Amino acid sequence: MSVDICPILRGVPTNSQASVLSKLLAVGNVCPSSLQSHASTLLPLLSSPQDQLTGLVSLLPLLRFSPSLCSTNCDKLLPLLSKIMTRPGLPLSTLKLVYQCMVLLIAGSVTSSETGKLVSSMAPSMISSILNTKSGPTRSSSLQLLVVLMSRYPGSCGQARSRLQDMLVTLLGEEVCVELLGKCFSLLPQVGGGGRDGAEHISQYTSLLSSLVSTVHTGLSSLYPHVREFDTFTSNLSVPPLTLAQGGGGQLERSITLAMQLDRAMGVLGQLLTRGFPHVRQVPVDMFLSLPTRLLSLTLPPSTTPNHQLLSSLLSQLTGSSLSLICQLVNSLQDQLLPEAGSINSLLVSGLGRVSSPKIRAGLYYLLSCWLEGAGAASGIELCAQQIISNMVVDIMPTKEKIALEKGNSNKKKRKHGKKGGGGGNGMIKSVPSTTSTSSSPLSLPTCSAALTSLELLISSVGPWLDKETHTQISRVVLSQLLSPGPPHPQPAQLLACLTTLATVSSPSLLSTAQISLPALSLLPASLSPQVRRSLLSLQAAAHPARLSLDIQDTNTARINNVLAGKDLEEENENVEDLDYCNTATQTEMIGSDNIPIVVDDTIKRIKELEDALKVAKAAEREARALVLKKDIEMSRAAINAQKRAAKDESITAAAKKSKFSEETDDTDKLGSGGYETSDHLAPFLQEAGSAETASDETSEDKLSVAEMLQDFSDKLNSNLIPSTTADSDSD
Repeated sequence: MSVDICPILRGVPTNSQASVLSKLLAVGNVCPSSLQSHASTLLPLLSSPQDQLTGLVSLLPLLRFSPSLCSTNCDKLLPLLSKIMTRPGLPLSTLKLVYQCMVLLIAGSVTSSETGKLVSSMAPSMISSILNTKSGPTRSSSLQLLVVLMSRYPGSCGQARSRLQDMLVTLLGEEVCVELLGKCFSLLPQVGGGGRDGAEHISQYTSLLSSLVSTVHTGLSSLYPHVREFDTFTSNLSVPPLTLAQGGGGQLERSITLAMQLDRAMGVLGQLLTRGFPHVRQVPVDMFLSLPTRLLSLTLPPSTTPNHQLLSSLLSQLTGSSLSLICQLVNSLQDQLLPEAGSINSLLVSGLGRVSSPKIRAGLYYLLSCWLEGAGAASGIELCAQQIISNMVVDIMPTKEKIALEKGNSNKKKRKHGKKGGGGGNGMIKSVPSTTSTSSSPLSLPTCSAALTSLELLISSVGPWLDKETHTQISRVVLSQLLSPGPPHPQPAQLLACLTTLATVSSPSLLSTAQISLPALSLLPASLSPQVRRSLLSLQAAAHPARLSLDIQDTNTARINNVLAGKDLEEENENVEDLDYCNTATQTEMIGSDNIPIVVDDTIKRIKELEDALKVAKAAEREARALVLKKDIEMSRAAINAQKRAAKDESITAAAKKSKFSEETDDTDKLGSGGYETSDHLAPFLQEAGSAETASDETSEDKLSVAEMLQDFSDKLNSNLIPSTTADSDSD
């Protein structure tokens, strides 16, 4: 059952209503209508200057508890709060409550409604109040209100873009949250009109990035004016820097203020990279990489003055901030930075080889981890892994104290008269051994942890592509620390992770550490038993894979291959007869009372059935092959007989035509000479024959003669027939 808070609050004094209301809202079982009724009772309090603070203290928890109150009462509360905000001499505590209430109301408003139009019309006055806010506890609340205005109503903030940018640049020297300041900077290019496809917003974003980078380079030149540099970074920048606020006091105070501004500017650059942007943006990667490159190359001259010590400390802090900026750049772009892989790898190698500060080395290891996570095997780290590992060993392996012995000889004094020896030493040279103990600094735990994290990622990303020397060096470092009989390593869990990765990620050309890993696992403390168990499971999966190797054939595959090979069964039987059989179940067979093995009949029967089936399959295969061969022979013979038959038919046809032509020629000669007597009744037929013969002669004269036709036919036979057929036709 919901609780009505109005009767309860009526019986409470006005000064205590806010605390009682907070407790009731914490319970959560409150009637929504009673919340609206109580919010209506607070409107007269907001209109009275004496009761404004009391009304704001009660209004703020109501708006935080119920977002529906913000949307329904926005048009009533915003004019009252805006009037309170612009009142001169308003206490900072009251102004802070006003900002917090306005943030909730504007965040719950609808931009396309009448309330949205009201907020748009009041946006310039709100921005003016934000710009006039002084440093103090209200600064964060005013920036939160500015963030809500720029994100919900960017068009209404476009005219104040330049003034907002100047205010935000001024805040770089104040103690304001970098995340909140970076959010304001990231929303600044999106206010006002964006043009076609957001071209204006993209231009503002690129200009802001370049201006901040130019500001950092200009500030470094002012902070370290007497340091000689090999490159002029400021001459390559085409965008003018932003104007930073000048710090007061002496030289040390101004240096500290400038260093803080540069540090916060690099933090804002990181926020600009990681926060969202509604359009495709262009990031000048070479400009970002120039910041850590320049800071790592700065070498201060040796000195012991306070100013020099301060500049050295500030240089270490700024270098760490620049490396954090590159980490955010890598996290934002990831594999899009592959064209700049050479520059990033060169930065890592040169930084680890040059810098000895634990904080900067930890930043370099964090950058290496981000780069390996973003680019993976395409990072190209395997090309410079040997140099990186050589520098990494110093941060992983603790060095022991060393004692160096030096032999010191006393100068032999000559006597005045040139005599040798003399004195209490009897002419002997006194040697005084001096022992000097040099102890190295202990391991830095953050640096060691960062180094081992990056080493694990390096092994998992490019482990199979490492050369033998580098892989051996990594294995030696990890195993020597886990198997060391001395004091345990401060980071055993990360060493175990590196060892597990080494054993699971392998290559045929590299030596595996799986066999040596088991003794190392047994020496680890009991507190790491979960990690040890996971490591053993991964080693077991590597040693006993789920599937066999492709080079090993199982029994089924071997039998199929033997059947397809088509070996003669009789030859196999002959080979089998020469073999001596022995039972393979020598360790698992059952032994009877008389030491006679008990043979399982079902198994022998099953083996015999399989052998019989194999014989039948081989016999069927041989029959099939023989049948196929027989069919091939029959088809080839049929083709040869068909060729011979066609040749013989052509020769017979040619002989018949030749004899017919000769008979017709003889009959024509006899009829023309009159050697035959004809009767009267045959005269018509002879006339028809004569007319037909005359027509045939005319036709033959028009086409070809008989001799030419015979010659042509004979040539075709000689070219088409086989030799035996041609000989037969010639004999005919």
